[in-house]
Amino acid sequence: MYVNSEQALDSVFLSYDKILKKLHLLGLTTKQGKKITELDLRKAIDVMLEKHPTCRWRSEKIRSRKYFILIEGYYWLLNVYFQKEKALIDADINFFEERIKLI
Repeated sequence: MYVNSEQALDSVFLSYDKILKKLHLLGLTTKQGKKITELDLRKAIDVMLEKHPTCRWRSEKIRSRKYFILIEGYYWLLNVYFQKEKALIDADINFFEERIKLI
């Protein structure tokens, strides 16, 4: 099976633009029902980094001067920050309980 380098990279790291496109394709919105903007995404990533500073879900800046988010960080954004059913802390606990079950 042939996989090009961009697909392989996307299975590990995603750029902010790709995350935003994926969130739009999934039809996710903010808690106020508005379309997620780049500013919303940057705020969400700041919250993610503040709550989990040891997880290292964001790469260091590399030659392209862009940050990339690990796929696990993307799943955290998807299942914790941009979900609407639970409080952030409850969704966060559930996310990590599920991650532990997978190990």
